[in-house]
Amino acid sequence: MSNTRRAYVYLSLSILIWGASFIATKQALGQLVPSALIAARFTMGYLALVIAGLFLKLPRSSFKREDLPLLLLLTLIEPVIYFLLETWAVQLTVPVNVSLIIALSPLFTTSIAHAFLKEKPGVWFYPALLVSLGGVLLALSQGADRLQLSFGRGELLATLACLLVSGYVLVVRKLTIKYSSYSITRFQMGFTSFVFLLWIGLRGLWQPDSIPDPGGWSVLTWGCVAGLGILSSALAYFCLNFSFSHIPARHVAFGANFIPVITLLISAVLPGGSLRLWQVTGIAIAIAGVWIALRTEKRARVLEITQPLA
Repeated sequence: MSNTRRAYVYLSLSILIWGASFIATKQALGQLVPSALIAARFTMGYLALVIAGLFLKLPRSSFKREDLPLLLLLTLIEPVIYFLLETWAVQLTVPVNVSLIIALSPLFTTSIAHAFLKEKPGVWFYPALLVSLGGVLLALSQGADRLQLSFGRGELLATLACLLVSGYVLVVRKLTIKYSSYSITRFQMGFTSFVFLLWIGLRGLWQPDSIPDPGGWSVLTWGCVAGLGILSSALAYFCLNFSFSHIPARHVAFGANFIPVITLLISAVLPGGSLRLWQVTGIAIAIAGVWIALRTEKRARVLEITQPLA
């Protein structure tokens, strides 16, 4: 399988994982504060990558000193700040609303990629994107217990997280030219884990009761944290970084349209959930929009991008 085909497969996998992650995050936040959840999931993600690297004998890249600021910037953008915003947003609104706003990221990312990476979308790309977004809106119009049409604090935080994704594109594209996706993802997991473990430790000095007690977590919470760490953090970020290094950035970002669809489908099969005709219609429209965009536009031309390490 070529790297391009593999990138699309990895992208699809990351979409499936992140679509389910909003529900798991909401469940885990029933017992954990955001900082504890993020620390736990990225610590698990880092350990998972270390173990995978040992068993699969994955090659590690040696980072040059001059690239460390860029690596730190990448990790601060996402996952550190992004997941703080996303986790707080999920606390303040319903998961479907957060995933819906994140689905708007292709609009920002495509514009950024066009301006800075010189990617040139086909003439049908933006119309197809709007069609797809319309399908998502239709699918979610009554697809949750309550859809917040007002713009509250949760929606504002989700919008800021959405904007960060656009900046992530520029930084990760530069880094994947020089370094493997595995090495970059492992650095992200390790540094994010360090930041939040340090924060919990410092906070515990003056608020001892704030230190989380894993022994008090339920089995369901442990399962959610493990899934968020191994799948949503380690595996999904590796897939995302690999995808950004081998296919146009706007194609990767377009996949965000399917995240709320996955969230909706999973919510529908949970106890008390259901799927209506208009929701199925919306999902079909969203898929049609993506199909039109990918089938009609020409191959992207990206300046200063060479084939990166996998």
